[in-house]
Amino acid sequence: MREAYQRYRGQYDITRHYQTSVLPLRRTIQDQALLQYSGMLLDVTTLIADARARILSNIQAIEAQRDFWIAATDLKAATVGGGFSGATSAARPPGAPRGRASPSRRPAAEIRTPDRP
Repeated sequence: MREAYQRYRGQYDITRHYQTSVLPLRRTIQDQALLQYSGMLLDVTTLIADARARILSNIQAIEAQRDFWIAATDLKAATVGGGFSGATSAARPPGAPRGRASPSRRPAAEIRTPDRP
């Protein structure tokens, strides 16, 4: 339970940092870059690079929030007595499916439907 709480608290701190510091700073950087572009002080590639950095920050904030909710669920399960999954974002790459396909399920390509006349 202590490990689940530490993971929960760590993910909470990371998520809060993104929400209170990183995302507002990226928004300010994007706004200033747009102003400098409008004043013809920056080229379009710099503006695009700043926009990309902001998008990546948003993605990281969403992943941090996802990890927080996973940690919260694990903490709740540990509190109730069911243990916790122990899944962390480091254990699987971003975008990877969370669960395994059961061995009894066949891939869609192997499922055949009867021919209809």
